[in-house]
Amino acid sequence: MKNKRLFFTQVTIAVTGLVTPWLVPQAWLSYILVTCLVLGLVWGVLAAISARGGDLSPGLGALSWLVLGTEKPAAEVADTRALTLFWITVLYAGSFSVGAFAAVLA
Repeated sequence: MKNKRLFFTQVTIAVTGLVTPWLVPQAWLSYILVTCLVLGLVWGVLAAISARGGDLSPGLGALSWLVLGTEKPAAEVADTRALTLFWITVLYAGSFSVGAFAAVLA
C-alpha cells in the first residue's frame, strides 16, 4: 500500500510540474524555477548535514551535496524528511522545466 501511495504522489508531483507553466503567466516561469532550485539546495544541504551527523559547516554541506548528493546512503540519512523534500523538489523542477520548454514552444 505504501508503494502505491508513493507512486501516486510522485505522479501527482510530476503532472503538477508539467501543467504549471500553462497555468501561470510566462513571466513567472523563471521565478518558479529559481525558487525550485533554491529549495532543492536547502533540502539537499540539510540532508547532507544530517548524513554527516551535523558536523559540516553550511558551505561544506552544500559542497558535499553538489558533488556527492550525500556522503552516506539514503538509509543512513537521519533527516529523511529533508531528503524526501529534496527529491520532491528535484522531481517537480525537472517536470516543470520540461513543461516550461513545451509551453514556450507552443
